[in-house]
Parts: sequence; structure tokens; C-alpha cells
Amino acid sequence: MSLESRIKEAKFRVIPHVTESAAMNLAIDRALLEKMEKKLLNGDFAEPIIRTYQLNRPAVILGYNQKSEGRFNHDLANENNVDLTMRDSGGGHMYFSPKDIHFSFISPLNFFDSRDLISMYWATNSILLNALRKIGYDAHLGRTSIRIGDANGLIIAGAARKNKRFSSLQQVGILVGNYDKEIFDILMARKDEIKLWKKRVWALEKFGELDRVNLVKNLIRSLPNYFVKDLNYDETNEAKRLCKTVYTNSEVLTKGTKLSDICLIADYKKDKEEPIIEYAAA
Repeated sequence: MSLESRIKEAKFRVIPHVTESAAMNLAIDRALLEKMEKKLLNGDFAEPIIRTYQLNRPAVILGYNQKSEGRFNHDLANENNVDLTMRDSGGGHMYFSPKDIHFSFISPLNFFDSRDLISMYWATNSILLNALRKIGYDAHLGRTSIRIGDANGLIIAGAARKNKRFSSLQQVGILVGNYDKEIFDILMARKDEIKLWKKRVWALEKFGELDRVNLVKNLIRSLPNYFVKDLNYDETNEAKRLCKTVYTNSEVLTKGTKLSDICLIADYKKDKEEPIIEYAAA
């Protein structure tokens, strides 16, 4: 069965849009992923899950196993009430404001036609791409990003994935707020990173105010078949546990060893090695 047919036949679980801390939102993603993996391991059925959210305060989110030393200015972040947390998917660190919109897709791995990593990025990002186009943005798919103008245009959203044995998680951050000097200082960005960021990354607020409500509505409406179901008791409790033990745990957050560029910069640099092929949105 093709991916297009699978999307038409699938029944998606949509979790209502929330505003929470970055740590709690990432803990929710992890709790949902682990629960799905367990169900699939036991041979049970699991619906693909879509959720959107915003942060209740600014945060720097580290990529999986990313080193925070030299990449996060704790003192400056504390002065500006900026949280630090991490995600389970790859890539480098990014600053997100409460304006920015986040999209998560948790699904069985067999939802996809191919185990090719970039094909999975394209298939998932195309869901969000359609919603952006419906509210007027000339959006296109990059290698792992979403861009304005064409497939080689300005980056407005970056994505990162985590694949387990039977399930997968893709997390996408749509950059609405613009970066300024203070944000780059918090990220301890190098001059070459700042130069490339200013050249290749674009915040949606430069196009005017983002209609978040219509974006979320159009995203949901693009699904052929879905049901809305909030987190249940077990999912909520597991997310709270993970938030405390992992995503706000300073010992966990500072033990990473991987040296990474700012997330969207790394995506653009990779384009030099692997040319972008435009993917038809589903």
C-alpha cells in the first residue's frame, strides 16, 4: 500500500493544542512514543498521533546527546528566564520563544513506505507543509526542513527524528520569532553560524502575524480521518515523571558529548552534500 493510500485509510489521533514548558512538552512526546513502542512490541494496534503546542516561556532545546558546554550561556539565560532542556531527536540546539509553533508526529514505523530517513522527513513534513500553504505561505520541503520560496529557499522550520524498533517520532519547530544578538549570545553562536543564519533562516513574523489558530485548524482538516483525544491519566503521569527525572534534570542535560552547530544551520550545511529533491506534498 502506498503512503498516500495509508494516509487516506489511517485514523489519526489528534491531541489538542497546548501551551506548556518545553520540558513538559518534550516529556509528553517521549511518553507517547514509549507507550506506542510497547503496544507495537506486544503486537497491538497503534494509531499515528499528531500534536501541536507552544511554550509558556522561552527555552533552549539541545539535540540528543548534545554537549551544552560552550553552546549554552547559563548566566545570560537565567537573567532572561530562558529554560534549558533537551529532545530525544537529533540535530543541534535552538532557541524557541512562546510565539513559535511546534508539531510532533508519533507513528508506527510501518506507516512509511520506506525506511529511508529523508523520505520519512519529507512524508511527515508534507502534512505541515499543506497547512502552511493553505494559510498563504509559499512553503516547500528542504532536506529535513520547510522553506519559503522554493526547495532551496529560506528555512522557516526545522525537523528532527527518532526511530525506535517499531515506532518513530518527528518533531518540527516553526520559527515565528526572530533571533537577535541576545539570543545568539545565549546560544554562544560563532560568527560563522550567525552569518549563515542571517542569510538562510527566516522568521515568519517578518511576513506579518502568524494565524496560529487557522494553521492548526488547517493541519487537522487536511487529515482524511481523525479523532480528538487528550492525554489520559497514565500518559500524563508518565510525562510528569519524565519531565522531573530527565527534561529538567541538570545532571542529564549537561552530560552530552556531541558537538553540534545550531540546528537549522546544520540542516543547510548538509544540503551541500546531499542536494534537495522537491517532494510532492500528500
